[in-house]
Amino acid sequence: MPRVHYGAPTIWAWRPWRVHKYKRVFDHILAVFPFEPPHFHKHGLACTFVGHAVLDGGADKGDGPSFRARHGIPPEAPAVCVLPGSRRGEVDRLVPRFGGAVELLARRRPGLVAIVPTVPNVATSVRAAVERWRTPAVIVATPAERHDAMAASNVALAASGTVGLELALAGVPAAIAYRVAPLTALALRLLLRVPYISSTNLIVGRKVLPEFLQDGVRPAPMAGALDAMLDEGPRRAEIAAAQREAIDALGRGGPSPSDRAAAVILDIISAWPDGDGQGGGGRQ
Repeated sequence: MPRVHYGAPTIWAWRPWRVHKYKRVFDHILAVFPFEPPHFHKHGLACTFVGHAVLDGGADKGDGPSFRARHGIPPEAPAVCVLPGSRRGEVDRLVPRFGGAVELLARRRPGLVAIVPTVPNVATSVRAAVERWRTPAVIVATPAERHDAMAASNVALAASGTVGLELALAGVPAAIAYRVAPLTALALRLLLRVPYISSTNLIVGRKVLPEFLQDGVRPAPMAGALDAMLDEGPRRAEIAAAQREAIDALGRGGPSPSDRAAAVILDIISAWPDGDGQGGGGRQ
């Protein structure tokens, strides 16, 4: 039987030599980003783009007005969605700096409210840190409120990761930050092969969403970037357009990624030769 891997290993980002191991182990890769297949094709490994599961996650179904009503946020209040990550170390490194950015933004934007969706495994530490902020904050840790929280926000400040694509799907202009331990940062400088930390920027092939990396994760520039996105104008429109472009490139409007993946797998199986299973199948 053919061996199919769903979700392409990130050889395009770092440790590209891993492709040789995957070529020995797998017959076909199902990619979630449109730029991934060529990285495998050039090594003779079949790869098909099927779309990203974020499209099925419901980030575009949030109810912002209901969230604001439930949590006492006035309809006219500016709101920033703060997403500091889901791992303890990530949260510890980002929450204080994100908090500083929120405080600076609140000085420029009277009535600002911070909306902080988090996850159960770091909710206690996030709550303890955020409750020290002077800016009013609404903290939610239930999956049911996550997308409503995004929809209720005007802009977002988020850790690098899939959440950036959720925000793009939700239509919330975002700034993206990434900060790791110093030794990890050194290793990444040596090994990382991508120009951007935002998936949206990677997909559209240019830096549109503001990015803040390592020592660049500082309150003042992050607050400035958020402030520039809050008002309707060229900067907000530019970011919104890039987010739409990225989500469309991931397959919005077509079959769901899971349906596309299933169809490709069925094609691979139907094309696979009978016998000892030494052949190859599927689409390029």
